[in-house]
Amino acid sequence: MNDDLKKLLKLHEGIRLRPYICPAGFHTIGVGHNFDANPLPESIGLYLKSHGCITEEMADQLLELDIAVARRGCEKLFPEFPEYSQARQNALIDMMFNMGFGTMKTFKTTIALIWDKRWKDAAENLEKSKWYRQVGNRAKTICRMLWEG
Repeated sequence: MNDDLKKLLKLHEGIRLRPYICPAGFHTIGVGHNFDANPLPESIGLYLKSHGCITEEMADQLLELDIAVARRGCEKLFPEFPEYSQARQNALIDMMFNMGFGTMKTFKTTIALIWDKRWKDAAENLEKSKWYRQVGNRAKTICRMLWEG
């Protein structure tokens, strides 16, 4: 697993071992794991129910599962994804992790620019989006990573 990506997601999402309601209104735990949409593995769910929290190891386990889901979404959306630089892959996985496949696929102009490997234009297009204004430094970091590769 890519340690730089894990660090990036922990920076952007934070880590909480007790459940909370995220800004979008979903029950969340660990490193931004939405367990309304993605139920917890049974062993983690039972631990949470009996302890009121999860361990850091469990948060890392959920993070790995969520990264795998985000990576699959990126591979579906971007056929040449495996050929992109590690920094660009990390940026796109972070973006997918943040917004999910359903929302990310609506960024049609940005997607087309990425397909054409017009990285600077893709980053500049993202800077015009509501998403960019909403997520602040996370969006700035993602756009810089896309631009610089």
